[in-house]
Amino acid sequence: NVSSVKDAYLNSCPTATLGEMADAFMSGPSWTDFPSDSGGTVVELTGEISYEGYPSTALIQFDLSGGSFEASYLGINDVDQSLITLNVLLNKMCEATY
Repeated sequence: NVSSVKDAYLNSCPTATLGEMADAFMSGPSWTDFPSDSGGTVVELTGEISYEGYPSTALIQFDLSGGSFEASYLGINDVDQSLITLNVLLNKMCEATY
């Protein structure tokens, strides 16, 4: 389950896999998975990032169901963030691979 997300490309970033994006942007990225309440799987990425100039821990969750997945959650230092912030972070992670 982890590799199906880690080795995938986002439509917004066709030049790098999520794993490559995490490696380029985060310090010490770590991937895990667990069953979701809806019967699918949640793949979780955690790693150290710089947020507003401070070292921070980011937690991104991807909902995996069937053959597709979507980024569904972002927490920074255990504080829930908006989906807009999640999308901004994913774009910054993509830019880090250039």
